[in-house]
Amino acid sequence: MKSVRCEQLKAVFPECACSASGGFGLVLTLRTVKELTGVCATLHSGFGLDVMEDYTARDCLEGFELVLHMVRSLDNQTHLTVKVVLGREEQVPTLSGLFGCAQWYEREIFDMFGIVFSGHPDLRRILLPEDWQGHPLRKDYQDEKLLKRPGNLS
Repeated sequence: MKSVRCEQLKAVFPECACSASGGFGLVLTLRTVKELTGVCATLHSGFGLDVMEDYTARDCLEGFELVLHMVRSLDNQTHLTVKVVLGREEQVPTLSGLFGCAQWYEREIFDMFGIVFSGHPDLRRILLPEDWQGHPLRKDYQDEKLLKRPGNLS
């Protein structure tokens, strides 16, 4: 099976940007987080990208960027990165109905960044204790214990 090309993606998702660089394969950038579920469902069923290899986030100060890596299970030459920027308080629809492993990735993203995934069946911390305050991968996160260490320049 041939690899997916930008022209094919643009024909199906004309509102999205497609690039051949900046990811681990093609990069499809969505305009809004509301498009995420529908786009991923089409990529899964229409393009055969049926494996979620990774799902993470990064803090961009003004908001977050979700980054999802998808591959076609029967063709290891087909890789696609899906990116979408969202506001700091914006919720994201869960992808756990499409990809079972999304439950774990979304729990990790919630734990580290505080991004809420609506419709998630079990959204709770996965790496840190339940009583932990804050989300350590947010750029505005401050840990009082670290601030009080001797030799800290802050």
